[in-house]
Amino acid sequence: MEAKLKSPDKILRDDWDALIRRSPQGNFYALTHYMDVVANSWKGIEVLENNKLVAVMPILIHKKYGIKYALQPNFVQYWGIFFDKINFQSSYRELSWKRKVVKLIVEQLPEKLKLFSFCMSPEFDYAFPFYWEGFNLKIRYSYHLDLTKGEEEVWRGIKRKRRSILLQAEQDLNQVQVTNDPKGLLSLIKENLEAKVEIMSQKHFNILPHLILKMHKEGYILQINGSKGTPLTAGYFVDFEGKTTYLIGVKKPGIQESGAHSLLIWEAIKRSMGKSRIFDFEGSMLEGVESFFRTFGGRPVPYLFIEKNKLPLPIKWMRKLR
Repeated sequence: MEAKLKSPDKILRDDWDALIRRSPQGNFYALTHYMDVVANSWKGIEVLENNKLVAVMPILIHKKYGIKYALQPNFVQYWGIFFDKINFQSSYRELSWKRKVVKLIVEQLPEKLKLFSFCMSPEFDYAFPFYWEGFNLKIRYSYHLDLTKGEEEVWRGIKRKRRSILLQAEQDLNQVQVTNDPKGLLSLIKENLEAKVEIMSQKHFNILPHLILKMHKEGYILQINGSKGTPLTAGYFVDFEGKTTYLIGVKKPGIQESGAHSLLIWEAIKRSMGKSRIFDFEGSMLEGVESFFRTFGGRPVPYLFIEKNKLPLPIKWMRKLR
C-alpha cells in the first residue's frame, strides 16, 4: 500500500470520481468538477493497494506571507478522507486497514503546514492517527432528515407551529418554481450583499454562477416569487447518491417572514422523496439556524472537525488568512 500527494493533472479523474460515488463517506463536495470551481488549486492524496485506488483525500494548500496552510474551501461542508467500499470479514480487519490508510495519508501532509482545518464526513469513523500526531478533534453537528419514512410521517414530525406556517404559506404564495436559471437566486444574494447582510463574500458570489453551471446534472434551484413576480426566496439543492443537500438558501432582505422560506424547504423535502434517503440541512451550529432546522423534524448528526494550529496569535492570523 502506498500514498502520494498529486496535482489534479496527475490524478485519474474518472477513477477518483467513481470512488467518491461508491464511498460510504462520498459526497459531491469531493467530485473533481466541483473542486475545480470552489478550490481551483486543489491537490489530492491517493492511496493505492495492489495498483488499485482505495482511498483519497482532497486538500487545498495556500501560502501567504511565507506561511503554508490548508483550509477547507467555501461551499464545502465535509471533505476529509474517502474510503473505497470494501467488505471485510470482521470489524478488526476493517479498522486495521483504515488505520494503515489514515496513517499513510497523514504522513503525506506537507510538514511545514502551520494550519490544518478540515471537517470530515459524518460517515468517517477512524481518526486516531490524526490524534496521535497532535491534531485536535472536535465534534460539530449537521441536521439530517430521514426521507424513507414517507411524506405523511415526515409531515407529522414537523413542529405544529411550523406546519401552520406552511399551510398558510401554501395558500398565500405563488407555486414554487424549479429552475436551472440562477438569475433569481443571484439577484437575492446581491440584494443582501448591498444591504450588508453577511451571506457570502463578493469573491464567493462571483464563483457561484460557475458552480451552478458545472453542477447542472446534480443541482437545481427552487424559487418563490411575490405578487409582482420578483423572487422572495430561493435555494440551491444538490442530489448525490441518495442524499439531497440544502447548499444555499436566501430570502429578500428587509421583508417580514411570510413563510416563504419554510415553504421552499418543505417543497425541496417533498421533491427529494423517492430519489433520496436523506435530506441534509448542512448545519448549522448557530443557535437561531439550529432552532429553525430542528422544527422540520430532523436529527442532529455529528461529524469531526480536525485541526492543527501552529500559527502565532491564532485568532488574529485566522482572520487574515481567510
